[in-house]
Amino acid sequence: MQSSIANEFTDAQLGDPRRVERLVQIVESVSRDPSAGLPQLMAGDAELEGLYRFLSNSNVSLEAIIAPHLAATARRLPEEDFVIAHDTTELRFDGRAGLESLGRLQQPTTQGFFAHCALALTLRTARRAQGLLHLGPMFRDKERAATGEGLRWFNGVHESALLLGNKKSHAVHVMDREADSYHLFWQLLEGEHRFVIRTRPSRRLVHEQQDTSSEIQNLDRVLPGFSGFCEREVELSRRKVTGKAHKDKVHPPRAKRTATLRFSANKVFVRKPRSLMDSEAPQLLGLNVVDVSEPNPPQGCEPISWVLISSEPIETPQQVERIVDCYRARWAIEEYFKALKTGCAFEKRQLKSKHALLSALGIFSVIAWQLLVLRDAARTEPLSAAADFLSATQLELLRFHQRSRNQKPLAAQPTLEQAVRAIAKLGGHITNNGPPGWLVLSRGFENLLLMEVGWRAANTNVYKGSCDQ
Repeated sequence: MQSSIANEFTDAQLGDPRRVERLVQIVESVSRDPSAGLPQLMAGDAELEGLYRFLSNSNVSLEAIIAPHLAATARRLPEEDFVIAHDTTELRFDGRAGLESLGRLQQPTTQGFFAHCALALTLRTARRAQGLLHLGPMFRDKERAATGEGLRWFNGVHESALLLGNKKSHAVHVMDREADSYHLFWQLLEGEHRFVIRTRPSRRLVHEQQDTSSEIQNLDRVLPGFSGFCEREVELSRRKVTGKAHKDKVHPPRAKRTATLRFSANKVFVRKPRSLMDSEAPQLLGLNVVDVSEPNPPQGCEPISWVLISSEPIETPQQVERIVDCYRARWAIEEYFKALKTGCAFEKRQLKSKHALLSALGIFSVIAWQLLVLRDAARTEPLSAAADFLSATQLELLRFHQRSRNQKPLAAQPTLEQAVRAIAKLGGHITNNGPPGWLVLSRGFENLLLMEVGWRAANTNVYKGSCDQ
């Protein structure tokens, strides 16, 4: 995080070094205020037109723009276990002329496309997002899911593994109930990929290993017999109403609270569904299941209930807890999507073609990661050194601003919490309102990065060359 976000793009292969220079210029401009409209970010009409031409250039693509970031993410990951959280979000652009080719979403009147992402996170005490390892757009001709959309889950795993190389063995792939699929379980086991996936309690099992004729039971019927349970307190984050019936049903709103959860685990044998016609798929898969329940939820609160299916071992309480911790890391990708949609206001981009919109997604997807890291680290690692996340110039500029306002300046070695509080004040945040949200944080970045760009312009040479190549 100390280096400029533009460094995530400098190795892009766009066919001409001038295009890479232009990409870096655009990234630095957008980083100044990720939620602002593109016309406000450009210096004038000519620069704005150059931006539109760049994004629409046939030599520029989502894949080419984001490739350096994906590779940098793989390099950042440690030689130890880490999580890769997979999920899909919908990006809506209703009523935009010229964007009809995007396709439909869940409802026939909604226009847009889906983005399937794989976000890598460390598994240390404070989970930190290291960046994306996969970003794949999906388009529907109709509102219903097309045949083959389910392949996106394994495609994300496969593409991540290609980037990771020898680090593949340290990756634990984590997915929610939408990925609950016998065929996916089999693919992951065949490819020697580690995983934790939330499954449905109604999943069909057989009683004995290698006995396909034995009694078939639903998973929820055997959960009470699981052994080796332990209990632990966990912090549950607040979840707001989304206004989307299917999402609010799967993930109902809740208040922030501390929950005492009970973990139990056992090995099960999942039966191949009759609908799966693949003759190579085995009749049974031996997998481990962890049941997470909340025996005594507060009055009026819906109890926590997760059933996790995994390739990870369950021989000790510590191993069981680790599976739960892996799954809990998945929530980071939900926050990442908020950073993309709210912090970067991606759905408000007034671009006139599918190609330009996808090129812009390559830029904003990386900026959203930067916002996520800074915001979450300030909450989970408040006493960590700000210098691990912000450049020396940025910290000095924050001190200068505070002195100019007769405020107490940052310490010589400020904590991240102190630095983020100073950034939030630049965005107009009022301390009594609680932790800063995506919008106020992005506005604070606008002012800080604008000051940094001004400082750099006064002390270094600015980029030169064609702006619309």
